[in-house]
Amino acid sequence: MIDWILLRGLAREQRHFGDFPATFAARVPNARVSTLDLPGFGDQAARPSPTSVEAIVDDLRARAFGSAPSHTPRAILALSLGGMVALRWAARYPDDFARAVVVNTSSAGLSPLWQRFSPAMAARLPQLLVAAPLARERAILAVTSNRTPTDNEPVAARWAAWFDEVRPSRVNVLRQLTAAARCRPPGQLTVPLLVLASRADRLVSWRCSERLASALHAELRVHDAGGHDLSLDAPEWICDQVTQWQSS
Repeated sequence: MIDWILLRGLAREQRHFGDFPATFAARVPNARVSTLDLPGFGDQAARPSPTSVEAIVDDLRARAFGSAPSHTPRAILALSLGGMVALRWAARYPDDFARAVVVNTSSAGLSPLWQRFSPAMAARLPQLLVAAPLARERAILAVTSNRTPTDNEPVAARWAAWFDEVRPSRVNVLRQLTAAARCRPPGQLTVPLLVLASRADRLVSWRCSERLASALHAELRVHDAGGHDLSLDAPEWICDQVTQWQSS
């Protein structure tokens, strides 16, 4: 058995994974799955978001492990900003994980800012921070998912309802953006790493993943059609890549 921790990205919470954790547990052999919210979001929304990825790591690590030792191997899979956190976590505490998987992530120093975050989305960010929940989620999905608007409408409605339940503060969104912008790749990584990306990602260029995989001597696997949120657009593909990678 392997205990997998799943992390989401910018201004998202663990519920935004939807059915993906269950799909992952069902399709990946010996996977036991748990999810964590980054500080300042989801069940941690009442707390300030750190402005450094290192501080996010320390917060997550304390909540995930506490003082109890584990006799089960652990692994981590993380999307976007969560991937930056996972890389820093695995680099600082290499004994915490037997494997790491990052999806559509990036790093300062390897890729220009305009590839790390779509300029069009950046220009719309102030408007999205004050938009009505349903309009906000529709606009986000229009950039992060390559599914049809009809397919994504129930998702947008569900996510808007969650936003109404637990509204992340605008300050925490900006603080998380600051942490992401400043995050650089680890100098080295001893934990086996799989980098997944999509050529059709319209929020973060897949070239960011390509450069990251090259810098860290990791295997890169690329989807042709999925959007930035590959856990929504191609969940089975992610599971199949992880399964094949584990067995190779």
